[in-house]
Amino acid sequence: MTDGSQIIRLFDKASESLKWPHFTFHLDDGSKIKFKRLSNKTRYPGSIIITNGKSFGHPDQRILGYIHLNGSVILNEMPDQLEIQIWLIITDPVEKIAINGMRYNHCCFCGIELTDRRSVEHGYGPICAEKWGLPWDNVALTVEDENALLKSIRQKD
Repeated sequence: MTDGSQIIRLFDKASESLKWPHFTFHLDDGSKIKFKRLSNKTRYPGSIIITNGKSFGHPDQRILGYIHLNGSVILNEMPDQLEIQIWLIITDPVEKIAINGMRYNHCCFCGIELTDRRSVEHGYGPICAEKWGLPWDNVALTVEDENALLKSIRQKD
C-alpha cells in the first residue's frame, strides 16, 4: 500500500533549514495542489496539509487531505482526476517534482523560473535540491547557461 512516508521524509529534511516548507504543483487546467507542513499549534502538528493552493482564509481554499507523521494519507472527497494526481505525487514525489518543474519551467519549492539548463533538467535548482535532500548533477555551465542565469538575476534586481 502506498503511504506518504516519502513526502514526510522530504519535509523532515527541508524543515532543517526552512521554517515553513511547502511545494506547489501546477496542473494543466491552471489549478494547483499545495503540500505544506503544519505548525505545532495545529490539530495535526507536523503533518502535511494538501490544499488547492489558495491562502488560508481565502473563500475558495479547499483542504484536499493530510499526510500524517506516520505516513498515513487521508484524502477528502474530490474529483477522481484530482485524487489520481495527488496519489501520483505521493507515490513518487521526487520524479513528479522534477517533471512538474520541467513542464512549467518553475521550481515547485520556491517558485523561481528555471533558466539554467541543469535546473530545467532537474525541475528545481541547486539550492532547493540541497534544502530538500534531492539529487543534483553539478555539471559545468555552458557560456549560454551562465548568460541566461546572469540575465535572470539582473531582471529580479
